[in-house]
Amino acid sequence: MGELDRVLRAVDLMRWNAVPGPSNGVYRPGDCGSALRALAVAEDAAATRESLALLESGGIVHLHSATVYPTAVAAAPILLDIADLAAPAAAAGAASLLEHMLGYEPFPGFERVAVAAGRKIALCCAVARMIREHPGAARGARQIWRPLVEAAAEHRWFDEGDGPCVTTAD
Repeated sequence: MGELDRVLRAVDLMRWNAVPGPSNGVYRPGDCGSALRALAVAEDAAATRESLALLESGGIVHLHSATVYPTAVAAAPILLDIADLAAPAAAAGAASLLEHMLGYEPFPGFERVAVAAGRKIALCCAVARMIREHPGAARGARQIWRPLVEAAAEHRWFDEGDGPCVTTAD
């Protein structure tokens, strides 16, 4: 099985509709599976834009309101692999989504995610940690990694309790 096949399998194994989130009529976790799959195999800018439209309009983020949804945490490892393995336009689109996930505000009530032993950290910090730990970030083989790693470096969480995300902008 090739690396991209592994990514597609990860997309298919995730139960996207089971990711809790707001009932605001905008959040559509069910769009994630087909859109991530399409992004992973997109060969050109048109196919990339089509898949990103679903992910940016309530699947993972909502561009108009600058909101990030809970699916971001499940989608981040997949998007990181797409950024590392996919065609250039798709990789750039995945990187752009990851940057939105770091910079947008989580929907109220869904700001934190469990990471270990009941401990919760800010959603953006969970995504930042995944970026910092991804092998593609260490290799830096593509130019898209530098801004992602720099943006991720701005996010830190307190090691004790459920402290807020602290960014270099704070």
